[in-house]
Amino acid sequence: LRDVYGEPLGPEDVARLARRTHGWAACLQLFHLATRGKAVAERRAVLETLHHRSRLVREFLTRNVLDELPDPLRDFLVRTSVLQRPTGPLCDALLGQQGSMTVLAELERRQLFTVRLDGQVVYRYHQVLRSYCLAELVEREGEARVAGLFRRAGQLMEGAGDAEGAFEAYVAAGDRSDALRLLDQQGDALVPSARGLLEVLPGPWVEADPWLGLARARQLVAGGQLDAAAAVYAGTGESAPPAAAALLDRERRAVSLWLSADSPRPADLGDWPGLLRGAVQRDPLDAAEQLSAVAGPAARLAEALALALAGHLPAARLALAGAAGAPDGSVWVGAVSHLLSAVDRLLSSSPSAAPMILVVDGLDAPAIVRLAQAAAASLSDPDGDRADALVHQLAGVARREGDLWGKALLATLGAVGLWRRGHPSAPARLRAAGAAFAELGAAVPEAWLLGLAALAPGADRDDLTAALAAARGAGVPALVGMLETRLSALLGAPPCPPAAPAASRPDPEGIRVTVRCFGSFELTQDGYEVDLTGLRPRTRALLHLLAAHGGRAVHRDQLCEALWPHADAGSALRNVQVAVSSLRQAVPVALGRDVPVVRREGERYALDLGEEAVFDVAAFESALARARGEMARGQQSAALEALDEALARQREPLLAADGSVGWVVERRDRLVEDAVWAAIELSRRLLDQGMAAAAAEACQHGLRLDPYRDELWRRLVSAADRAGDQAEAARYRRRYHQVLCELGVADASVALPV
Repeated sequence: LRDVYGEPLGPEDVARLARRTHGWAACLQLFHLATRGKAVAERRAVLETLHHRSRLVREFLTRNVLDELPDPLRDFLVRTSVLQRPTGPLCDALLGQQGSMTVLAELERRQLFTVRLDGQVVYRYHQVLRSYCLAELVEREGEARVAGLFRRAGQLMEGAGDAEGAFEAYVAAGDRSDALRLLDQQGDALVPSARGLLEVLPGPWVEADPWLGLARARQLVAGGQLDAAAAVYAGTGESAPPAAAALLDRERRAVSLWLSADSPRPADLGDWPGLLRGAVQRDPLDAAEQLSAVAGPAARLAEALALALAGHLPAARLALAGAAGAPDGSVWVGAVSHLLSAVDRLLSSSPSAAPMILVVDGLDAPAIVRLAQAAAASLSDPDGDRADALVHQLAGVARREGDLWGKALLATLGAVGLWRRGHPSAPARLRAAGAAFAELGAAVPEAWLLGLAALAPGADRDDLTAALAAARGAGVPALVGMLETRLSALLGAPPCPPAAPAASRPDPEGIRVTVRCFGSFELTQDGYEVDLTGLRPRTRALLHLLAAHGGRAVHRDQLCEALWPHADAGSALRNVQVAVSSLRQAVPVALGRDVPVVRREGERYALDLGEEAVFDVAAFESALARARGEMARGQQSAALEALDEALARQREPLLAADGSVGWVVERRDRLVEDAVWAAIELSRRLLDQGMAAAAAEACQHGLRLDPYRDELWRRLVSAADRAGDQAEAARYRRRYHQVLCELGVADASVALPV
């Protein structure tokens, strides 16, 4: 905002804008376009209208930007939005006019989400802008008229040699004959585009066309659903033309290698999928040597994996760098390379220094995205509690989707995270992950997991002997050497006492049912977590939403808007009723007792788990209300106690594992604001009483929730100064200065004075 647009905002406003737009560059640019040239107060007023739901934010900002355009420019944008990549001649032909190239250049000059592609005369509208313009076009012209415009756009783009744009236009027009004709002519080139449109294509289209079948099979592979993909490959290949049949058969054979636990070693196939499959079965170093002779970025990635399985990490890093830096590498090769680099850092001594994994966010590969989310959580959560909860959740998703390899890899990430922290349950979790790989015929990762479990504190001779046998059987000399060294040391020393079993988690307040929403969602009864893995996603979302309101009733319109924002009112209400019914059936079964679960109050619904149930959100809000009341009455001691209790309740953001769902972000931000207010008030009052150390702790609590709160940083520095801890004060000043540099309101080259 300062360096590019020349219109900076204050740190707190920038932090609020980043939270409310999820830091998405498109929304940030829309905000700038909607507020440029306006006073700070006016810009702040626009900022306050952004209510966290990403769809509403996009629509609001886009509408504000377009409303300020002259009518001819706005009309041009709306009418040409049927073109995937507009050019001057295409727009002229579509609109029956001249001068479109000048208009496109003007849109680019105004920075209106219109960009020229690689210095050509071809442009592209940003998808945010294009989606909004298409919606306005339908509202203005009607669906039938817009279908005709798409058909005309498809003909024009096909004539200009843009098969991808033409195919998308024919699909949007519902023109099956022309869409399938294009697929017959250029199917191999159009499969990636077709895969992106599968969700909107009618079922009969997909079933009838081999190229669409290939796109569907690749989509299933990207989701880790190999069984389903193999069935589609086989069924589609029977009637495919030669060009499609060859692709279908080759990819079907590659997928089938990963399906059978007792597959023969596929090294004789000579390509990278077969050699990599061999690397997870036995002798990964041998597979890596063969892969080194295969050309291409994907082969370098497979070589890096094989070398890592062999325990040769320095060589694996070199191969990985070759895959990531290859100029002809595909998007997915680059994404997986970045993911593996992050996992490598996770296993290093200082994983918190690794960057978050953002490169796979837009990748249409759910199986890879799940792994990236788990790795990113582990990198950003050194304590591991939130990361472990998210990994468990993602493994459940992988299991339900039929992604067995993904489930095993996620289980491995979770188990290795516990092992690094020395958690007593780590060996059991490592062995369980190893068993998952054993079922998949992957003896090499199984051996490594058994080896890590045997190298954990408390392992005995039998553990080491079993792991050593697995390592020898899998042909991993590096692991064999590690285990033999540990076994020799063990035989020359007194036996280690067995590790004490992990104690069951007691309920600290002795409450029968507790509902935790801060951090990851958890429902416990008598201190034991209730198994809710059988809930459908929307039913689970309803449970989370009601729980996040602390047992208070929520209006059904709010439920419809939060959970089914794109459905019409009738459909959304029916969905709410179905989800409520599912909750009423499933939760009592999980609890093993009869409880109302969901209580209806007119047009409102509330989560009702009995009088003894405790909601952490409700307890937080109750403590906060009590603190405000005590402050109003001038009861200093009671106010401090209530503020401290409120902060103790919210140590993590709301439903952190639920990600950036619109209603979650809105509720989460509000609760974080409340907790930060409590931290500010508590630290101020503690400082006034001379309790500098306690005030610093309150500031740190608030900064963990909102690291950009300027007032807390200043008070933290002041608390250290008052405590006489000059070294700590200097450290806080440096961290505060780093935050200011990150926000662009301080010069990174100038050190903050100590």
